[in-house]
Amino acid sequence: MTFNLQVADECDTFFGFGATVWLVVAAVRFAGQMYWFFQVRDMTSIRRSPCPLTASLDLVGDKWSLLVVRDLIVGKARYGEFLDSPEGIPTNILAERLRRLQAAGLVRKRAYQSRPARYDYRLTKKGRALVPVLQELARWGHMHLRGTWRPPARFMKIKP
Repeated sequence: MTFNLQVADECDTFFGFGATVWLVVAAVRFAGQMYWFFQVRDMTSIRRSPCPLTASLDLVGDKWSLLVVRDLIVGKARYGEFLDSPEGIPTNILAERLRRLQAAGLVRKRAYQSRPARYDYRLTKKGRALVPVLQELARWGHMHLRGTWRPPARFMKIKP
């Protein structure tokens, strides 16, 4: 019997990085004795397939991640600034998405205050490579989805 428990807390304290991990626990009964096996896996390395589109969607294909990237592209950097976006991302999801994007190397986190601890976030070069992807997605949405507004010119002119 195998149990999967997702640990999405401050993993950097124990594991040395801010990744979301799976703790896989297996219990086996053998000759009347119970044996327990534990394995920790980095969730960002678990993929459904080697297809690059699938792997990309596994990382940023949920309904919030690309909106966080969009906010970073337009200059938002602090937690409260992300919360001010009109989509209304819940705080627990924002924290998890920032950790996931950081673990994947798309975002870097920098402390700007120690007491209480506060951070700002910036896109890495890898994260900025998503700029043309988001610009094309915004262009496509405006062209094909009724009721959407034209993407702002300043957003469409941003270079990776």
